[in-house]
Amino acid sequence: MIVTPSLKARKQILIVDDEQEIRSLVQRYLGREGFDVVGAGDGDTMRECLKSSQPDLVIMDIRLPGADGVS
Repeated sequence: MIVTPSLKARKQILIVDDEQEIRSLVQRYLGREGFDVVGAGDGDTMRECLKSSQPDLVIMDIRLPGADGVS
């Protein structure tokens, strides 16, 4: 069976940023590029997302309420 790009599993990206405008902009752009994008606005929401899924990539604000973005 030949796997075409449309049949491949979409890679999931978690965007963590407390600024809704930035989070939405990045989500829209990456979504248009074919990624499954999930957003979180704080450290607690990020931790809940990580309990229920395993994203392929996390893009995180370094200054975030509830998490420092480094640890």
